[in-house]
Amino acid sequence: MAEREVTCIIKPDPHSREDRIEELQGPDFWGNPAWVANRIKINVDRFFVRNGPWKSYLRWQAGFNGDFVETFGNSTRTDNLLELPQCQNRFIAP
Repeated sequence: MAEREVTCIIKPDPHSREDRIEELQGPDFWGNPAWVANRIKINVDRFFVRNGPWKSYLRWQAGFNGDFVETFGNSTRTDNLLELPQCQNRFIAP
């Protein structure tokens, strides 16, 4: 199983806490949340966000509007995904 670091996200309004993440990107991947959730669900990849020297791993959750991803709880109250910077380039997600 490959480990992939999420380094940035794309949201319609980067400052909105309500807008959903539309795309996640890392050095070796890009994909929409449903694609990332599926890769986790079928045990192909593990995704994580750096939190200082630590890694916060993502898990998939089933929602009313389809699968989504979130980080496991850790010692901070910060949402690790929403704290990531906005990606500079947008790709067509698989």
